[in-house]
Amino acid sequence: MSRHAPTRVREKGKKVTDIVQSKPFWKGVQNVLNVVEPLVRVLREIDRERRSEMGYLYEAMDRAKELIRMNNKTTYAKWWEIIDQRWENTLHHDLHAAGHFFNPQYMYRTDGRNENYDNASEVLIGAKNVIKRMLDNEDRAIIACKQMHDYRLQLYHFGTSTTQRAAQILSPGELDDVPLLPEFETPPAPKRQKKTVGAKGRSKKHGISIADLETIEKDIDDETLDPSDN
Repeated sequence: MSRHAPTRVREKGKKVTDIVQSKPFWKGVQNVLNVVEPLVRVLREIDRERRSEMGYLYEAMDRAKELIRMNNKTTYAKWWEIIDQRWENTLHHDLHAAGHFFNPQYMYRTDGRNENYDNASEVLIGAKNVIKRMLDNEDRAIIACKQMHDYRLQLYHFGTSTTQRAAQILSPGELDDVPLLPEFETPPAPKRQKKTVGAKGRSKKHGISIADLETIEKDIDDETLDPSDN
């Protein structure tokens, strides 16, 4: 700073210099980065080209929270509370849970982190809620829920080597034409013709994909709006 600067300006400049050069300041900066960096990674991940937000956001937020916990072992709880409040009130939706559930990259992990959801899991509940909204009657919803069980346990065609390989190398966007949950089709039984549930005289092979979830997001949001609020 110029020696010709007013005394008050020089004093303020010295205070700023002292702050920037102090260890507590940089410790505080590091604490902020420990919280902000995982959240920025979430934004970067869902903003990548060809990456579907619906199929990745839930998992990305979970990973971000875990990183925050690891980086802030004594103070992470307060940050989690802020994130959870924002997530529950603004960002979280059954569609995000369903997008996570129907993303085979997470359901069929190879890193040892198996997704063993119990019946009370918010992921499983969210996926079932979306199923009920998408299907036009209770009987078809029940069939779909049965197929969800097969999908989770990798039964029938879900357990084939082709399915397992595709789950690891294809993104949900690339699986748009491949039903992740063929809920209208029962598993093949020995010496019996495969049964299908759908319109008479034709086999329905349309399942639920990440793209399906994204296309109904706006409609579901509109349904949740209370007209009396307008």
